[in-house]
Amino acid sequence: MQDNEQRWSGSDTSQGALVAEGMERVADELAARFAVLDTGGDGARLRISVTGVTDTGDYVRLNRYFASLSAIRSARLQTLAEDRAEYLLQLQGDVASLERALTLGSVLRPDPDAGTRHYRLQP
Repeated sequence: MQDNEQRWSGSDTSQGALVAEGMERVADELAARFAVLDTGGDGARLRISVTGVTDTGDYVRLNRYFASLSAIRSARLQTLAEDRAEYLLQLQGDVASLERALTLGSVLRPDPDAGTRHYRLQP
């Protein structure tokens, strides 16, 4: 994520109104930066691997997490072995949208030792 400094000035003199205007601007900036553009097509398909899935609670939490991400249209479990789950994701937008969404969350972290598109489920 880029560090950008933005300046603005408000026309209202009350502290509450200035804070509200500032929050609106922050919300607009976040929406512009992280919104997933639905191109109307099928979206990309992406296979990912997640380690740290050791019980049904982990599996349920991971599925709920995928369902909560606007970047993912659907997540289908392909294989489940030992502590690793492999999913086929149907994306709402592009891969970059998914990667941005994953960096915002605290559920999955990239697993650099395992390679590209490999993640580790966080406790």
